[in-house]
Amino acid sequence: MSDFSLLLDVRLFLDVRLFLDVRLFPLSFHTSPQVGLTLSPDGLLSGIPRHSGDLNFALEVKDAKGAVMKTTATIINTAPELVAKTPLTAKVGVEFSLDLRTLITDEQQHAYSVTAQNLPAGLTLNNFILSGIPTQAGTTTIQLTTTDPLAASNQLALVINIAAGDQQKENKSGGAFALLTLSLLPLRVYRRGYRFWDS
Repeated sequence: MSDFSLLLDVRLFLDVRLFLDVRLFPLSFHTSPQVGLTLSPDGLLSGIPRHSGDLNFALEVKDAKGAVMKTTATIINTAPELVAKTPLTAKVGVEFSLDLRTLITDEQQHAYSVTAQNLPAGLTLNNFILSGIPTQAGTTTIQLTTTDPLAASNQLALVINIAAGDQQKENKSGGAFALLTLSLLPLRVYRRGYRFWDS
């Protein structure tokens, strides 16, 4: 009989016969009580696993000839995952706010914490809320770390694209106008000087 894995704190209905070698004679199932799990005589394992780590089931499967098979089940606690893959968008000088809980999920619905590194200038993370006013345009990859109460941890990458603000666009166009104005100044000075000497 093959080993198999179970998810912590997730309701389970599993036909153990799916993990057995196919035999053409009756089978019987026996197990000792496990935390949150029961095994019916016909091989249906059900309940909500409450134990984290390797759990050795006292599970025996006997065939009509008396052959006994045993197995080991591993109960798994998965770490919170990032469910949204699309890059975020923001704009320089414009208020930005996002609840990261809308982007992260925990399969067992555990409470979890999140920390962040490499935040764009002007943004902060406070109790799942990423907010602030971006001050610099560009693309940034924010490094998030999620951890649940059982210490399952995950490293997540969240991309945010920050567009230039309206003021920055005006500054660029204003700079070009200023350069044109400066380039015309010597012509005006020259013309004034010419008129002075001509008079």
